[in-house]
Amino acid sequence: MMDYGSALKNAIPNPNRKSAHYTKQATFKGSDRQIRGIVIRSLLKVPGQGEQELVKTISHDPARVHRIIEGLVAEGFIARTGARLAIRAF
Repeated sequence: MMDYGSALKNAIPNPNRKSAHYTKQATFKGSDRQIRGIVIRSLLKVPGQGEQELVKTISHDPARVHRIIEGLVAEGFIARTGARLAIRAF
């Protein structure tokens, strides 16, 4: 069976490469996904941080970090209590 699979691999091109929906994922470094992860890890480490304090600890564009935090709040991952942020408990 393994020989048959090897023969097919050499005889037929990979169908995934021909898919009209195939796209390569953007790089992770510097992406919004990376910043979201940094925000979540920071809030897990120090719950109840102020938003300004959190933005200062993340070395990226402050406006971008604020936008990402707003997205996390809107999605329900982060709870805002006054000026404090924390991971939302479910």
